[in-house]
Amino acid sequence: MFFILIFCSLVFHVVLRYMPNRIIYINIFYLSINEYNFFKKKR
Repeated sequence: MFFILIFCSLVFHVVLRYMPNRIIYINIFYLSINEYNFFKKKR
């Protein structure tokens, strides 16, 4: 799980660097929250 969070943060930074778009930023933010909630429910 920790590795997945690190991977998500890396992807997050790369996308922000290459595509500084607020819509994409918000979408990734919501996707990461959904993934976090999914992993919380799984445990």
